[in-house]
Order: sequence, then structure tokens, then C-alpha cells
Amino acid sequence: MSSRFRQALHTWRIDGQLTPERALLLAAVSVPSDHVNEQGRAAIAHPNFRWDVLLEFAEAQNVRPLLARFLDGLESAAIPAEVRATLSQALRHNAFCNLQMAGELITLKNLFAANGLNAIPFKGPTLAVLAYGDLSWREFGDLDILLPRKDLFAAGELMLARAYEPFFPLASLHNSAFLNICNELSFQHPHKELLVELHWELSPRLFRFALDWQEIQTDLTPVSLAGKPLHTFSLPLLLLYLCAHGARHSWASLGWIADVAWLIARHPQLDWAETLRLANKTQHERVLGLGLWLASELLGATLPPEIEQRLRADQTAEQLALQIARWLIVADATEPGTLERNWFFLQLRESLRSKASYLVNQFIAPNGADWEFMQLPAHLSFLYPAVHSVRLLKEYLPSFKS
Repeated sequence: MSSRFRQALHTWRIDGQLTPERALLLAAVSVPSDHVNEQGRAAIAHPNFRWDVLLEFAEAQNVRPLLARFLDGLESAAIPAEVRATLSQALRHNAFCNLQMAGELITLKNLFAANGLNAIPFKGPTLAVLAYGDLSWREFGDLDILLPRKDLFAAGELMLARAYEPFFPLASLHNSAFLNICNELSFQHPHKELLVELHWELSPRLFRFALDWQEIQTDLTPVSLAGKPLHTFSLPLLLLYLCAHGARHSWASLGWIADVAWLIARHPQLDWAETLRLANKTQHERVLGLGLWLASELLGATLPPEIEQRLRADQTAEQLALQIARWLIVADATEPGTLERNWFFLQLRESLRSKASYLVNQFIAPNGADWEFMQLPAHLSFLYPAVHSVRLLKEYLPSFKS
């Protein structure tokens, strides 16, 4: 652990900002080791420890399955029976939901394949198996599927045939403005409580992830769900994508950091040279570095020496990781506001050109929120920059007033 992280965590513990409940949850989602077990026992022994606070924080961070696994391994008499029962129930419910969603994913993948559509599932059930080796250990609420643009409308029609309802009219997939502004269309099943997102890009325009379909589909990782074979992103691409996804959401969940840490721990053969190549190609080197800082310094993921050396060279990534750690685990930390979040996003960019590009896109280029704010016909799509400015003004004015 870097001296800055070690000092920060020590200071937060001394000041009471890192409460024993948060310290225990941090240990619970970390890569397993004797050290984190000791941290967990020490936190439970704290005189002010409150189990209700722990359970509430674990639920908010979407990591109750990992907490249940960790406490089962501690075998401590200090853990109340009702806490174990609550977590066991949550784990069973999560396992049931995940099995249901895995079954639906297999059905959809087979349906798409039978109709000549090439679809790649990612995150969701496939990530649970790849990162944790157990479908029940990860909480997720939707299914993510990547398709080439040419197959989107046909896939959408198949979704309608299965009684799914799109968040926007299916005809939107014929609108070039919608396809350029957005990167996904969500479908909700009214009876099964299932949410499926069909993606044609890996990220929104503001956080451009420039990899084309051809490159993604030529290198896939096999994964078995309920005995059924599927293919998802290559491990290098999956790791980079998880870091990019976490970064664009300001790493608001410990569960997302755990995904990165456990994926690295379970796959020591991961091709780091390919990971770095993809990060360089997509201009996501600092984004990758930030995710690796959090996974290694907070949750104990072990990185190859050459990767650690690259991390140490980027002090901005370390500063950003400390900021994320503060937002996540310091008890009295306030939710970052719009301006603070955008300053964080700006610092993720390494070159002046990329910073300028972010600012231009932030204040001029339309995005998915603009489409949700106002849906214009294709022949009026040139007005979206104006729509974006109006919507952004409504969003930013409260920040300036405060």
C-alpha cells in the first residue's frame, strides 16, 4: 500500500471518519487474505460497532453477498444469529434472481443466434462467474448485450415478441440522431421484472470508448452459465471496460471496485500487455490506472511489478483514487456535486487536447439525457445542441446558486 493511502486510512480511523462498520465492509469485499480477516475481527470488536449500520451500508453498496461470504468464513461468536439469518436470506434471494437472469440471458442469446444476430453479453451473470467463480456472489440488476448497429432493430423486434417494452419507441433505432446521441436502449419486462439493455457502443459519447465491433468480437472469453457455454469480452477488454464504467460513474459503489480486484485475483494469467495496448488505443490509460489504484490499495489486488511501477508514475491517478476512497468510505463525506464531479472527469483526461475535447462535448455535444429530455424527429436533429444547452443550464444553475 502506498504511504499516502496508508496515512489517509490511518488518519480516517483515528478521527473516527472510517467507522468500524465501514472498515469491516472494506475487509469483506477485499481479496481474501489472513490480513483482511484480522481487520474484520478487529472491527467487530470495536465497542461502538453497530450491525444495523453495517447491513444498511452493505445494501447501499450492493455487496451483501460478499459480506455474507466473509462473515461465514470468520466463524466468530460475536456475529449475532439474526445478522447471519438476514444475510443468508439476502444471499438466497440474490442467487434466485441471478439464476433467473442467467436463464433469460441464455434464452435471449439463443433467440438472437437462431435469427442470425451476433450478440455479446457482458457484465451481469458472465462477470459474476469470471470475477467470483460463483453466480450468487455478485449483485446486478440488468442484462447488458452488445450488438452491431445493423442488428439492433431486428433484436428489438425479438424483444417485443417476448413482451419486453422499450424505454423509447423501437423506431428510434432507425433514427440516426438517436444512434449517434445514445449508446443503448433499455427494455423492461412488465411481469418478470427483468431489465435488458441493448448496446451498440460501449459508453456514452461524452466518455467515448473507441473500439469497433470487429475488434471486440475477434477475441472473446468463454464462460459457462448453468452448464451452457457463452462468450463475453476478452479479459483485458473486460478489465478496461470495468475501469471505464466505474470512472464515468465516479466509482460510486464498492461493488464495482470489488469486481476489478477479484477479476485480477482470479486470473493471474491476464494479458497485461494487451490491457495496456487497449488502454492506449482508447486513451483510457489514466482511467485504467485509477481502477487499478483502487483495486490494489483499497481491496488488496496484487499487480505485476511492471504495472505497479507504471501506477506510481501517475500521481494524478493516485490523487483521484484518494478522492474516490474519501467519497466512498469516509462517514461524513458529502456526495460530489455537479461541478466537483465534472472537475473529477476533467482530471481523468491526460492531454490538453483530451481535456479540451471533454469540455467541448460537455457543453456542446448532445447526449442521452437530451434525447430523454426532448425527442426530435430526424429532420430536426440539428437542434439537439440547443436542447443540450437548455437542459445543461437547468442542471447547472442550482450548483452556481449554492
